[in-house]
Amino acid sequence: MRTRTLAIAALAASGMLLIAQPTGAPRPEAPYTTAQASAGRAAYQTNCAGCHAADLSGREGPQLAGGNFMSQWGDRTAGELINFTRAIMPPGAGGSLPDRTYVEIAAFLLDANSARPGNRALTADSNITLRSVASGQRAAYLQPGAAAGILSTVQSPVSQGQPENQARSVPRGITVAGEVKNYVPVTDAMLRNPDPADWLMIRHDYKATYYSPLEQITAQNVSGLRLVWSWSMQDGASNGNQPAPIVHKGVLYVNNAGMV
Repeated sequence: MRTRTLAIAALAASGMLLIAQPTGAPRPEAPYTTAQASAGRAAYQTNCAGCHAADLSGREGPQLAGGNFMSQWGDRTAGELINFTRAIMPPGAGGSLPDRTYVEIAAFLLDANSARPGNRALTADSNITLRSVASGQRAAYLQPGAAAGILSTVQSPVSQGQPENQARSVPRGITVAGEVKNYVPVTDAMLRNPDPADWLMIRHDYKATYYSPLEQITAQNVSGLRLVWSWSMQDGASNGNQPAPIVHKGVLYVNNAGMV
C-alpha cells in the first residue's frame, strides 16, 4: 500500500512538473555575438559560398544549415567545428585565413541553424555542443523568397541602405537570349563512337581509354604537341576532380555546378 501511494505521489509530482514546464521555450543564448555572425556571413560569402552555396544548401560542398548538417555536427562542439574548418578550408589552403575569421564563420553557421546570439563571444576552444543551442532548422533568412539579411543577428542589405531589389538579387552570371547559328548538337552516339578525325573527349571516350586513333599524332611528331588548356586542381578538395570541356563546331560545353 505504501509503495502504491509513493508511486501515485511520484506520478502526481511528475505531472505537476510537466504542467509547469513551458512549451515552446526558447533555446538558451549561444556563445556568439551579433557582430561575430555578421562578420562571419561576409567571410562565408567570400570564401565558402562558391562550394557550399550562398544559402548554405550545399553544392560541391555539403549542406551547412539544416538536418543533414546537424546530423553530422549536432553532437560535436563549436570548438571542433572551428578547428576542423581551419584545418581543411579553404580547399587546398587550410589555415590560410586569420584565426578570427574561422571563429566568425562558425558563429554564422550557428546563427544559420537558428541559434540565438548572446553577449558572450565565441572562442576557438568552445565546448558547447551545437545541438544544445541550435535547433538545426534553417534560419528564416535562408528560406526561399526571404530578404538577404539575417533576423536579429546580421543586418540585412536593406537595413544597411541598399535597395530591396538589390538585396534580394543573387548573381547568376550573364544570360543572353538568342539563336546559335549553324548549331550542331553533340549526340551520345558521337561521344560513344567518336570520329577519328574529331575526337571530342580528351580521353577519347566514356571508358577513358587514353588512346588516340588519330593518325596525325605519331611517335615522330608527338614531341611537337603544345599545351592549349589546363585546370588547376586542388589536392583533397571536393572540387579537385573537374570535368573537361567539350568543344564542337565553335561551341564550348562545360559541365558545372552552377558556378559559371
